Amino acid sequence: MVSELLERNDEKQTVIAALSALAGLFLCCIALNTFVDPDIWHEMALFREALALGYLPLADQFAYTPTVYPSVHHEWGTGAILYFVSTTGGAAGLLALKYLLCAGIAIVVVGCARLKGASYAVLCPLMPIGILLSLIGFSTVRAQMFTLLALACLLYFLEQDRRSVGLRASGSGLQDQMLEPVAWRLKSVWRWRRWIGPWLAIYVLWVNVHGGFVVGLVVIVLYTAEQGLRKRPVGHLIATTIAMLALIMVNPYGWHYYPYIWDALWLDRPLITEWRPLWHAWGPVLGFYVFSLVLVTYAVARRGVRQLPGLAIVLLTAYAALRHQRHLSLYAVVWVCCVPAFVQETPLARILQQVWIKRQRACTWSWGVMAAVLFAALVVHNPLRLRLPANPGDHPKLVYPVGAVSYLRQVSFRGNLMTPFTTGAFVSWKLFPSVKVSIDGRFEVVYPPGALAENHAFYQAESGWRETLDKYPTDMVLIATNRPVVEAMSHAEGWQRVYADDAFELYAPLARAWPHIDHRGQRLQGEFP
Repeated sequence: MVSELLERNDEKQTVIAALSALAGLFLCCIALNTFVDPDIWHEMALFREALALGYLPLADQFAYTPTVYPSVHHEWGTGAILYFVSTTGGAAGLLALKYLLCAGIAIVVVGCARLKGASYAVLCPLMPIGILLSLIGFSTVRAQMFTLLALACLLYFLEQDRRSVGLRASGSGLQDQMLEPVAWRLKSVWRWRRWIGPWLAIYVLWVNVHGGFVVGLVVIVLYTAEQGLRKRPVGHLIATTIAMLALIMVNPYGWHYYPYIWDALWLDRPLITEWRPLWHAWGPVLGFYVFSLVLVTYAVARRGVRQLPGLAIVLLTAYAALRHQRHLSLYAVVWVCCVPAFVQETPLARILQQVWIKRQRACTWSWGVMAAVLFAALVVHNPLRLRLPANPGDHPKLVYPVGAVSYLRQVSFRGNLMTPFTTGAFVSWKLFPSVKVSIDGRFEVVYPPGALAENHAFYQAESGWRETLDKYPTDMVLIATNRPVVEAMSHAEGWQRVYADDAFELYAPLARAWPHIDHRGQRLQGEFP
């Protein structure tokens, strides 16, 4: 008895050390990206305007260029959450929200993997693959994080459903079956399907925070098909799917949401980096993706397709990730929930379990040292500092026009400002309603097909760039200093540079006098929100 208690205590220590190391790895990775996500600005700006109007407008309020009608913003709910968190808690509130979402996702994913049958001996060594594949989804803070949490919850609920149906089929409810038929049916429905109510409540929230709710529909359809092929009850799943389709209506835009989301699903976004195929991603990321598929293939070869419930969901999200880098985090969540359980009954799992048991103290010390190193590195990364890049070099790709916005506020500028795609929303949050922008990160939500390509062609100084400038009633132009059009605008007839720093310049027509300010060589500091 004493030896058994000691063994259990040793195993508990190993599990704690391993989970601590994995938590440290996860936190170190997400702490690298405490930069304010560019989508946060238009989400908060929309909700702020909705509060002023008393309703969510169907017509766009922020752009002076042509826009679509109705404008259905599928992230309006995220904007509401971010607005209240940011305006009440500031940078600390936003970071707290991020880490709470990350913790929720991690807890549910691990719980789902365990429910599916993955032991800690198998789950812990494989989890770093999922962590490294998921990082694209953990900026500060993007609406897709709510999708990752909702997807993990759905996978957990569906595993509960699968296991409970399996228990019923194996005869675990024989005593209940001796009750009156109607009473037994009611009790059975409650016992085995009580996840449906909480799930539908989560789904309504999902519909209103991110368009990724479509993933939930696809997942439950695939699960229903799998259960049908296994000759298991699917009536409650079909009813749940129909309810989910109907509940899309529970949003401020009503039926307009249906045609919007349908069109958005098939829209091509070649100029947006995260929507490019995975083979354009950083090499190590592609390597981890390939290795993750190797493990899936290994499990299929060893156990067969019928022994791997959820395989279709894994493969579909793997395909989605291959097509678009943005979906890699969805695949990572599904992979960690399912694949360790796939590997569980294989020779590889037996090797991992033997190492875990026979070298338990060594494993505990190894995981413990790893945890200590990772948490020390976490302190160096300063995960509690929100970053608002305002100078070249602050971020590899993203810099906000902090100085230019300050200039426009100082000179009391009112009018139309041509903006790049990634920074237009920042201008709207800081300067609306005095300033309207040419474009921002809302893409298909607001702008017609070709708008982004036209904006891109202007800033790249491609043929016809001047026609784009003259096409719309533009009062001033915001240009990043690393864009080719800077040289062209500096020689453009009728235009003058009125502001410059190391990251951005502003150009205005000669017809009106503006103060000329040069902040080149000065380091700028942005404020949130």
